[in-house]
Amino acid sequence: MEWQTLKITDPTPYRYIRMTNAGAWFGNMTELRLYGVAASTNRIAAASLTSAQALRNRIVPGNTVKLSFTAKEAISNVSATIDGLPAALSTTDNINYVATATLPQGTQPGPVKFAINYLAQDGKPGYQVTETTDSSTLNLGWP
Repeated sequence: MEWQTLKITDPTPYRYIRMTNAGAWFGNMTELRLYGVAASTNRIAAASLTSAQALRNRIVPGNTVKLSFTAKEAISNVSATIDGLPAALSTTDNINYVATATLPQGTQPGPVKFAINYLAQDGKPGYQVTETTDSSTLNLGWP
């Protein structure tokens, strides 16, 4: 067997590299070498989802959702959505943020989703955050 070099030129960050075998041959991989630079683009250290009106993590349309998050460094051009709605953002130091949104009637029931987008200090887009770091969740139910 000979070494085979597979170049990955796509700059998109990947969590996994999957090797498949379309020919269904038998074999194994005894050694895998990865070369290059790996850098984390996630600049969010903590994220938590709450609502003052929640009862056992359950909320209803008309309730306000609060997304609190802390960056590892000052970030800019920050935006957040909560269940697809643009959230109102507040910060005093560009590190600690609070995003809020009131979910209107007609919002689809189910787990409340969110997304945090921002630029890191180097001006590059940071990794979009869509999960809490403390396992906090909210579920939207029927009124």
